[in-house]
Amino acid sequence: MVSIGFLYFFLPVFMALYALAGQKYRPVMFLLAGVFVVGWDSVYGLIPIVLSIVLGYMSALVSEKAPRKAAGAFLALTVLLNVAALVLFSYSRYYDTDLSGRLTTHPLPFFDYHFIGAGVYTLHSISYSADIFMKKYEREKSFIKTACYIGFFPCLICGPILRYDRIREDLAHPVISYDKMADGIRSLVYGFSQKLIIASPLLTVWQRLSSQKTADLSFASCWFAAAAFSLAIYFDLKAYCDIAKGLGLMAGFNMPDNFSAPFSAGGFNELMKRFCSTLYEWARDYIYRPLCPKSEKESIYLPAMLAATVFGIIWFGIGGRYFVWGLFFMLILTFEYISRKLLTKMNHVLRSVFMNILFLGGLPLTAFSSPADSVRFIAKMFSFSGLTGDVYALYVVKNYFFLYFIAILFAFAPARLVRTNFNRLNPNIVRIVQPIVQTILLLLSTAFLCAWQPEGFMF
Repeated sequence: MVSIGFLYFFLPVFMALYALAGQKYRPVMFLLAGVFVVGWDSVYGLIPIVLSIVLGYMSALVSEKAPRKAAGAFLALTVLLNVAALVLFSYSRYYDTDLSGRLTTHPLPFFDYHFIGAGVYTLHSISYSADIFMKKYEREKSFIKTACYIGFFPCLICGPILRYDRIREDLAHPVISYDKMADGIRSLVYGFSQKLIIASPLLTVWQRLSSQKTADLSFASCWFAAAAFSLAIYFDLKAYCDIAKGLGLMAGFNMPDNFSAPFSAGGFNELMKRFCSTLYEWARDYIYRPLCPKSEKESIYLPAMLAATVFGIIWFGIGGRYFVWGLFFMLILTFEYISRKLLTKMNHVLRSVFMNILFLGGLPLTAFSSPADSVRFIAKMFSFSGLTGDVYALYVVKNYFFLYFIAILFAFAPARLVRTNFNRLNPNIVRIVQPIVQTILLLLSTAFLCAWQPEGFMF
């Protein structure tokens, strides 16, 4: 999605046709746009998404028409096949997670192709099927509208994860309004800016530092590298979610926020609530709560929470590095749960600092293919050695200080306070300043796109 072709060719053409189609035919145009986006990346990518759509639609139909046991059996099949699609099509040919090569003697050529969106449309299909089975709302009679929801193309890169009941009215009556269009363009421009101006340069910093021998780096250089990697991941995810939100708003859909200053959290449990919050809500409602109903004993809480956490980690990746990271994350969550009474008495800022140190200290576990390299890097981070004559740390401070400053400012709560206070200013000032800022950011993003093709989605 982050390309000149998408921004200046696909988007204007799609919005023009979508607006001219009228409310009755907009779902069809929206679905066709999704088919084009997925098919342009890989025609084979349409196979698993069509499977999830058909499964979701048929499961809802069976839940409405068939006996309860038959509906439950079909729901189980729907969940099983969608989970299989999530595992197979999200991670084959990525890093050390080529499942086709592990399950067969030779990697299957089919998995050489890039499949986008499996982490989103599979969850849409499961949640929709489960909600209809639990009779939370009536099923959607239109196959087109069901397909639009399950294969909601703006969200296919990394979310947000949508709930059908929250966009049902918008699917039935997609209205393009001035306010939604303005908010959508603003979110779209912010998304492109975060990806191109912040995330991609930070990823370059990480790549340059991590490519050096760990023995040649000081502990300060390692912390700079870990911070760059952490912030690059955050702004990469947030950028695509803001782009998705912008596209959705422009098309007439109310879209949820997916991030809420996660690095200001006071612990790992709170971090999960703020980081990809729609994924957290999905895991809470469809994994944690079924395993741990309110009536159950407190002893079920921790295993249910860990099960939901395992799902969240699998959503980001499968492989040795993610397994180790998952163990680290679950140990921290277990410690937080056991010592929750003590931690609540601590100052929030102190808890937040402690959480960020642990998060940055453990994140390199996901960055290196070799666990030994990860351990050496983390050991160097906490060695407090090699600072004298550290050319790499000086290089970062000299060339990227302003980038780090902007990234940290916008990753933490102060930037939200600035935006909130700015919006409270005289409306005339806001109307003048906002378009100027957005135009500057759009021009800068365009310049970055023309200068080089940025790294794709980091996951």
